[in-house]
Amino acid sequence: MSNSKVLSVLSGKGGSGKTVICLAIAKLFSGIGKKVLLIDCDTSTHGATYFFENNIDFKNSVTTLNQISTNGYVDHNPIKYGKNLFFIPSSLDTSQNDFPEPNLLSAYIHLYKSEYDIIILDCQAGYSEFSKIATSIAERNLIVLEADAISTSALRVLYLQIGNKLNNKTTFQIFNKLSDEERKIYNKIIGGTIFTNLPAIPFDWTVRASFALGKIPNIETRDSAFGIGVIRMAKILFPQHEDELKAYEDKIVGNWYYDIQENIQKLETQKELMNEKSADKRRQNYLRQMMLISSLLGSVSVLFIGKEFIFEKFKLVELFPIEILGGIIGISISFYLLIRARLQIRNEKEQDLRQKMAREIESDIEKYRTLLETDPRLKEYLISSIQK
Repeated sequence: MSNSKVLSVLSGKGGSGKTVICLAIAKLFSGIGKKVLLIDCDTSTHGATYFFENNIDFKNSVTTLNQISTNGYVDHNPIKYGKNLFFIPSSLDTSQNDFPEPNLLSAYIHLYKSEYDIIILDCQAGYSEFSKIATSIAERNLIVLEADAISTSALRVLYLQIGNKLNNKTTFQIFNKLSDEERKIYNKIIGGTIFTNLPAIPFDWTVRASFALGKIPNIETRDSAFGIGVIRMAKILFPQHEDELKAYEDKIVGNWYYDIQENIQKLETQKELMNEKSADKRRQNYLRQMMLISSLLGSVSVLFIGKEFIFEKFKLVELFPIEILGGIIGISISFYLLIRARLQIRNEKEQDLRQKMAREIESDIEKYRTLLETDPRLKEYLISSIQK
């Protein structure tokens, strides 16, 4: 099952964001060079078909319904969207809802498997004959839920209807459109409600806006964390493509993320070295002060001891009157104090400069950290890195 190609995407009720996730997965794999076929199996609302209406050739496009309504294989002519993404709409006539032989869908999917790297079946919300067949065909099933009791209840009903077609080891569930606070709760549900729970997809206004405009969400935009969530999910659903997905993830956000982390580390090192230099300066200043005090005490001691013993004993007072010697020592000390004062002023200026640089470094570090915590993609990348 590690080389799974066919994914069916279901939901217990409408509005869960199932179709947008299908579109995002399809766009993701086409973006890394995989040939992808997305099939709209929702013959009730034709959800995914709306996104491709401007690309549909109404005369030549094959549909899900007309394929399973024929007795033989139809030379399919799916809609080509971009370089690697192909799409089969549910129907070109929204009034057509008759599907006499849904089992034929299985035969066609097996024929497609030799032509495409990934096949995604966007199923109808709730129970349908197509959903029943699709889950039998697919090697992976993904059930999309919202964080509410209705979604959970609808999933239980769906499970009662097609649970015998679902393998717990190959069926996953994911909570979509969660706020940050909700994700902290739902990401802890490791076992899932019924099936294995994948890391939740974040709520994103950018994605909702794309849906409202009938556009496939851009998973590479820096304004949205949705793409990172989809990549993280795709690694689990299609583990054979994990390395390629990781490279793609690094391409759209990873390098940027690691550059910021590297900058933070460099700034932290700079800050540490600056603190060490400041500590060294403080030690040097302390030693100099001790030397000055020692010099003053030594000079006074020389004056008193020298006067009583050395100068008077050897009669050097006449040559070096104590007043002259005291004056020389006083001038020397004054000169030393002047130099020391100038050094102190310079040290204080250097200290002020180091403190200013330290504040700037701390400000830069804080900016980078804030960026990691607030930028949607970087924040999502940080969360996924911590969870590994």
